[in-house]
Amino acid sequence: EDMSKSATLKGAKPGDILVMVGGMGTHLGATQYARSILGLKGEALGAPPSVDLAKEKRNAAFIRDLIGAGLATAVHDISDGGLACSIADVALASQCGAAVNVSPDLHGFAPSHMHAALFGEDQARYIFTVPGNAESKLVQFSEARPDVAMLILGSISDASEGLTFAMDVGADQTFSVSLDALRSAHEDWLPGYMNAVN
Repeated sequence: EDMSKSATLKGAKPGDILVMVGGMGTHLGATQYARSILGLKGEALGAPPSVDLAKEKRNAAFIRDLIGAGLATAVHDISDGGLACSIADVALASQCGAAVNVSPDLHGFAPSHMHAALFGEDQARYIFTVPGNAESKLVQFSEARPDVAMLILGSISDASEGLTFAMDVGADQTFSVSLDALRSAHEDWLPGYMNAVN
């Protein structure tokens, strides 16, 4: 009804808060991670994540209401590639970096489940950004909906800072990648593929 109240991948700005709805990933069956990283095929891929339609409806309504309230600057569903890839999508579309904390201690999952947290494709999950000065409004908005799991993951930064995931596991506690490297991986494969075909 009001097109000014909309949000896409492209609206994130440095200083925004990065937030997730729906909880950390737990399921790697039938995911891009299982196909591309583990090299699994057929039955070895496992079953896809289960779908809870009530949760899907509840979390989607939360996001829709958040946009309607004018709080969201960018929104993206968590699907192919899980949380890490969804954050990369927003960063590339918005021309911004992001500093993300996916510490097991902070978010309540076992360190051995880090791959699932980053790349799991569990259903009914979204990421979104809100302006840094709107955190108190976001907290109020979330408290009015205690049946929706919301986690603040970090903040949006300048593009030159790329993506940084703070993981707090083992000796190597952070992982960083530049936006240029992400863009090259995301866009350069098609010309290379077409050249190989010719």
